[in-house]
Amino acid sequence: MDLTIKMLPGECWWGGAVEHGSQMPLTEQSEYALDARVNPTANQFNGVFLSSEGRYIVFAGGGTVRAAGGELRIGDTEGEIFSGKAGNTLKEAHKYVAEHFYQKPAALFPAAYMTEPQYCTWVETLVDVTQEKLLAYAESIRGNGLSGRLLIVDDGWMKDYGDWRFDERKFPDAKGTIGKLKELGFDVVLWCVPFVNEGCPDFPYLKGAGALVTDGKGDLVIDEWWNGKSAVLDLSNPAAREWFGAKLEALVRDYGVAGFKFDAGGPVFYPKDGAVSPNEQSRLWSEFGTKYGYVELRECVGLGGAAIAQRLCDKPLNWKRGLSVLAPDIIQCGLLGYYYCCADMVGGGNISDYADLKNFDEEFYLRSCQCAALFPMIQFSYALWRRTDALNKAVRSVCELRRSLQPYFEELIEGARTRGEPIVRNLEYEFPHQGLAEVKDVFLLGSKYLVSPVVCGGERRKKIVLPQGTRWRYLPDGTIYEGEADVACDLETLPVFERV
Repeated sequence: MDLTIKMLPGECWWGGAVEHGSQMPLTEQSEYALDARVNPTANQFNGVFLSSEGRYIVFAGGGTVRAAGGELRIGDTEGEIFSGKAGNTLKEAHKYVAEHFYQKPAALFPAAYMTEPQYCTWVETLVDVTQEKLLAYAESIRGNGLSGRLLIVDDGWMKDYGDWRFDERKFPDAKGTIGKLKELGFDVVLWCVPFVNEGCPDFPYLKGAGALVTDGKGDLVIDEWWNGKSAVLDLSNPAAREWFGAKLEALVRDYGVAGFKFDAGGPVFYPKDGAVSPNEQSRLWSEFGTKYGYVELRECVGLGGAAIAQRLCDKPLNWKRGLSVLAPDIIQCGLLGYYYCCADMVGGGNISDYADLKNFDEEFYLRSCQCAALFPMIQFSYALWRRTDALNKAVRSVCELRRSLQPYFEELIEGARTRGEPIVRNLEYEFPHQGLAEVKDVFLLGSKYLVSPVVCGGERRKKIVLPQGTRWRYLPDGTIYEGEADVACDLETLPVFERV
């Protein structure tokens, strides 16, 4: 189906691809195009667009999006397009869509998984994770007095892609290792992907049962991804769901695993001419994970409001492409119903950047840590606390800040689950029609805290336009501001204000 609407003077729109948060809002002057019939981005997509004038557009699956000549055009959608006007503000548009189109999960994973820092082995070990390295990483976290319950064991723990058993060469005592991690206060999450290598013991069964994706001719698809060539599970097939569910449930039952990091699963890994569309296959992959106590996704289509932890894609160690985009993308997450979200791992998880850290930029890591400090979730991988005293101090400061705001975080998490309210919001959401819609380096934690992270190297002062008719206390020194704030922000300071 197709829909074309005329944008109103001064109207701003957000929606579509999380990865394009920094390109929002779309206005009468915008030139923008996205072909999401097969979502090409490395992050979440939802067929939802919300306007600062209270208008909304919702469609299932993918489609094409174009802003040009003062018009917003949606085309080639897989189903019906719903549009209308729910009020006169962005908040009213979002509340209507959340109420009528987003899920309201009966339960959510424990709040401590979000309010406290998370940790992932990826940058520290890559695919060479072993029980010795895993325990050393966990002990370094606790040895530095850092809080956090969730520990993600990334790629490399298993025998093969599609053989979801612990590799005994790396984990001769996997059960004992997880037991020791529990003694240290960690709940363990394991990484997995929908790929199945031909050498896996169950490959012949899966192929015979039709549990692997085929193309339009019915031929098995073995395609390339970042770690080789593999077949892909077809979760539209009951045999695939039963098989994969049994493998994961065995890990929960036999080892006490708390959940799973569902990596990949994006539409680009499925054939365009298959019996099920790539976007639908991606949705099925995402939906499958919701049955576990915790699931993390990087790619997702639809499922706004679902009890899923969402992560931004791997970011480079770069100020412009790796740091300044984080806040706009996290705001986009919330508007699209992906409330429980984190930036990529603090400092970025683009592994090619870690091959040579001779030109180590301590300032970048400090600011990355501060930027993610008050997102709905924060996840560490690179052991910054072992690098320098300044970084150790920054990590501790983040932990203390989140701990001090834990009751408020829990209130926001419950508001997201029951009322569909974003945990992180842009200024337009809470303070409409004040000319703040295009401010991209400021975000709100709920309605109580205004955060303006430093995302440019060398910056030591920030000028921040505050919403009209409000007063704010600058937490670093207690000064009260209204109208505008011009504040110092040395390397140890995250500019954050509390509403008076």
